[in-house]
Amino acid sequence: MKIKNSVYEGLTPKQRMIATINAQVREDNNELQKLIDTCPKETCLIPDPAYSHTMQFLISLSAAVECDIRGDIIGILLAVISKQDDAISSFAQNISNIQTAWDEVLNSYGIDSKEISKISAPKHPVWNEMGSK
Repeated sequence: MKIKNSVYEGLTPKQRMIATINAQVREDNNELQKLIDTCPKETCLIPDPAYSHTMQFLISLSAAVECDIRGDIIGILLAVISKQDDAISSFAQNISNIQTAWDEVLNSYGIDSKEISKISAPKHPVWNEMGSK
């Protein structure tokens, strides 16, 4: 069935989103491309993508790092409760590896990890306690 461009161009954002998902489900690449090509375009001024995308990447990655570390902290707490000393050292090593990798990423951007920690989300209290020992 041939659909006129004017129909595609008149779709609301919600209708276009639903049609796009349906085209993906049907694996209809022609329909998908038509939906993309006929989507209204806007011109806007944005911050330099090299800056804004990097900042967004670092913010997202810092959240992922914190989640990974918190997961290993939970593992340590469970290992302490179940008296699995070998697991404790494994989780602690994971945390150390995550922190080292994060520091390397920051260093690759010329960012001092000690400086960024001053503006990052607060560390989990258990992590702070572990770090002081």
